[in-house]
Amino acid sequence: MTGTGNGIDGRTAVAAEDAAPRSSVARTSAFVASWTLVSRVLGYVRDAVCVASFGMSLEWGAFLLAWMVPNLFRRFLGEGALASAFIPEATKRHDAEGLAGLRRLLASMQGSLALVLVVLGALLCASCFLVPPAWLGGVLEKPGQPELFLRLSAILIPYLAVCCTLALWMGVLNTVGHFGVPASSPALLNVVWIALALAIGTTTGGLTPSKDGVQPELAHAVELLAWGMLIGGFVQVVQFVLALRREGLLVAPRLGGDEAVGRIWRAMGPMVLGLAVVQLNLILDQVMAVAFVGEWANNYTYHANRLLQFPIGVVGAAVATAAFPLLARLGQSGKKEELGRELAQALRLVAFLAVPSGCAFALMAFPMVRVLFEHGKVTAADTHATAWTLSMYALGVPFLGSVALWTRAFYSLGDRKTPVVLAAVLVLVNAALNLALVLPFGVAGLGLATSICAVLNSTILCVVLRRRYDVCVFATRRDLPWAMFVVGIGAVGVGALLERALRGSIGDGLSLFFGLALAGGLYLGIAAALRWPEMRVLLRFRRS
Repeated sequence: MTGTGNGIDGRTAVAAEDAAPRSSVARTSAFVASWTLVSRVLGYVRDAVCVASFGMSLEWGAFLLAWMVPNLFRRFLGEGALASAFIPEATKRHDAEGLAGLRRLLASMQGSLALVLVVLGALLCASCFLVPPAWLGGVLEKPGQPELFLRLSAILIPYLAVCCTLALWMGVLNTVGHFGVPASSPALLNVVWIALALAIGTTTGGLTPSKDGVQPELAHAVELLAWGMLIGGFVQVVQFVLALRREGLLVAPRLGGDEAVGRIWRAMGPMVLGLAVVQLNLILDQVMAVAFVGEWANNYTYHANRLLQFPIGVVGAAVATAAFPLLARLGQSGKKEELGRELAQALRLVAFLAVPSGCAFALMAFPMVRVLFEHGKVTAADTHATAWTLSMYALGVPFLGSVALWTRAFYSLGDRKTPVVLAAVLVLVNAALNLALVLPFGVAGLGLATSICAVLNSTILCVVLRRRYDVCVFATRRDLPWAMFVVGIGAVGVGALLERALRGSIGDGLSLFFGLALAGGLYLGIAAALRWPEMRVLLRFRRS
């Protein structure tokens, strides 16, 4: 009897010990998801304003290609690799030496990062002036488009220094429990972008986009928008500087003096591909859209992917960001059973929200795109191509949302190579699928290729995690496959009923909003009535 009593007391103690981090994860996830939701909504407004001002034009397509350069390095050196490598080291330093030790680490990391960014930015800017425009003629064939792309790239490349520095500051603020500024900063950038696009768009109202060559007036307009993005970056820097000052973390950069900096850079290397596979596939999609469909076709893949980031960012990224510290602690302490249990719970929550979101975006792609983008210079043909692409991307939403969790599970176990190797292989697979599917299906085939790669990525990571490390979400959650099947059936059923009921009547933003709200409410109502475990998790998130 004594042993039984001690066992119960032990389980109670473990449960009490786990309650605090789980509650923290719940609060952080809800907070980050809320700001991500605001940012995504503002992002859709931003895209709608820009498309109304510039249309699916050659000039806007050149801007989107140029914007990918700082955005790619934001993933490579910023939010993905840098934050994931810096936060564990910063957490250990803060726990061991307090704020003073964290300040020293931040100063050294700022110095080394500044040196890398200055050299990298100088090389990239120089290449924009030294590369002959004719070298880009195989992809950007229309008169004036290569020159415009190089000019826009030269303007936007300095922003990569801003976004990478902000990622470092985000990591150190998250380490001390400050999530407000990092979570709200993207929304602030979107506000600045919208204001600039509205102001610049007033000068393009009478211009009709041409697909025969670049128009000087539209080219000048997108160049002004590019310069305005640097203003938005400055506003973000001011926001972070004020937050760092309040937390006592505003320090001057310095070179050398901390061995942890070397460990951070070494850890970043294998993380780059592991966390940036989606970005690499997006680049392939845009380049192949231009090369095989038309010089303006990357507009379709870009805007379809932008819509897709709503469920992925609000659900997958928020849960992965909040769960990573807990997964890291469990992995470093060798608690594989607990790691599997927490990972299973996070995956169930992602699937519970991502599956119906993917169904909604697939079934409602046409009215969504029509309401958001078919204004001003956008035609019905543009809507048709973008919507079909979005439908194909949407098929992979649950898997795209879960890849970040699988990847962080490997990182928590100290394995940074496996996601890298798989990511590199899948980039090649995606390229092959793009070539195979773009000719018969056009830009929609590019979206389908990305979804197939997401399924492969998630499935292979799951299998390797189980066989190599004996961490299995099915061992502790044996009902997970059945739960995912039930969630899928419920989501598809609700989505199909809604699509049929509103077919032909969903023509404006208000009816689309109420239709999606009705579908969401019905789905959650069914889940509550059937007492799905995921509803209890959501309610706990809400109470947290």
